[in-house]
Amino acid sequence: MKHKPLITSTLLVVTASTLLRSLGFIREMVLATVYGAGVVTDAFVIAYNIPATVLAFIGSAMASVYIPLYQSNKERKNLFTSNIVSLLALVGLAFSLVFTFCPQALVYLFASRIDAETFELAAMLVRLMIWSAIPILLAEIFRGYLQTQSVFFRSLAAGAFVNICVIAAIIFSGATHTLYMMGIGAVAGNIFSLAALVLLGKKYELRYRPYLNLRDQSVKELLVLIAPIIAATSIGELNQIIDRNFASSLTTGAISSLNYANKLIGLITALIGAALGTVLFPKMSEFAAEDNYASLKKYLMGCIKKLTPILLPMTAGVMILAEPVVRLLFERGAFTAGDTRRTAECLQMYAICFTGGSINALIVRAFYAIKNTRAPAAVSALAVCVNIALNFLLIGPLQHRGLALATGIATTVSMLLLTVLLRRSLGALGLTSELRELAKTTLATLIMAAAVWVGNRYLPVMTGSALQGAAWTACLVLSGAALYLTAHAVLRTAFIRDAKAIVSGLLRR
Repeated sequence: MKHKPLITSTLLVVTASTLLRSLGFIREMVLATVYGAGVVTDAFVIAYNIPATVLAFIGSAMASVYIPLYQSNKERKNLFTSNIVSLLALVGLAFSLVFTFCPQALVYLFASRIDAETFELAAMLVRLMIWSAIPILLAEIFRGYLQTQSVFFRSLAAGAFVNICVIAAIIFSGATHTLYMMGIGAVAGNIFSLAALVLLGKKYELRYRPYLNLRDQSVKELLVLIAPIIAATSIGELNQIIDRNFASSLTTGAISSLNYANKLIGLITALIGAALGTVLFPKMSEFAAEDNYASLKKYLMGCIKKLTPILLPMTAGVMILAEPVVRLLFERGAFTAGDTRRTAECLQMYAICFTGGSINALIVRAFYAIKNTRAPAAVSALAVCVNIALNFLLIGPLQHRGLALATGIATTVSMLLLTVLLRRSLGALGLTSELRELAKTTLATLIMAAAVWVGNRYLPVMTGSALQGAAWTACLVLSGAALYLTAHAVLRTAFIRDAKAIVSGLLRR
């Protein structure tokens, strides 16, 4: 893959992801403004995440398998895709019908220790939101087809309809005291998102017609390939369920604080790790198909090498500036200063996930490229065990902070184990030769972190108006970035040379 397609495709994915994540943050900000961090917010967070969490591992796994299968079924792409769409529509319908009549089962699974009022409100919202199952599942297939046609931006940006409708529903429900409107808004948003993808698919010659053949060889192959991916993804989603169950035993608002902090961390890891993983996966698969593992390793480690000098200072910066960042994003309306402190404490602990989570996304793709889906599943299972053990150990002394810290440590353990297993599969990865550069990057990060910490401590970042706080925070971020780059220049790191080469290349083009 040449640099121009790689950079262009990555920028398109990052732009679309930024749009979606930004709308997600606006949704969280609106929710915090209208309802604060209390019973309604906890119930909405639980109910809203249930369809996405339960179906995410099916939809994402299906999309991962659909693309390579599509490549071998191009001559009958409409029939093949129609068969998969019909199968998923039946699965989504069955799921919706079952849990319309017993939504309490899902609420109990996700948050068994919440109080009775929150439980009943969450069950009411789940009964409505569960009808998002069909559009959520089908959207993944249409999005996968569009990405085979190199339609990255529009296929991802169609998801914006979900947050737009939910934001409107939250505002309307707060003004009219009709909480059920939030559930209707979620379903409407997913339907609009699917409709946009279907229209895009028609533009790129995809035509759906009712067709279902469970004996089709491609369906059988899909079911065989999808099993280990579903296992790996569902184990990862289980981690979130476990954390919410632990948080439900804490004070009211703990679930919301963890959710707000997790969304903020998810923004960065999605923009960096997931975006690069989406773009790099085809090239790594090509190397694997040619048995060119040397190039695969070089390609993967080159990306990780360029990521590390970006991830380390971001981790330090978020840990130091967590409170002013949360205040700027959320503290308004019913979201109090106490909510800001609690959410910032979670954010500081979650920041450990920056490096581990972003690199994990690339390493897992490398495993899929060499058709080894068992290793990520096994590591995910072990990471959940580590997370549970740490939850028990840390929730007592650290409360909500302990749950976030446990997740950060488990993510780091997962990254280290996957790296070791990948080395066993492919041979030496060249990590030893990068220790000198890593030491320089760490030193530059420590210099920057010390300066930003001093500024955050002695400047009026948390006093005065929100505008004033935003201005001081921006000054600290820009000053820290300038100092970090200066330190790299003085230390003559490869990061500076790579950055100059990329900028020069872009300017020449």
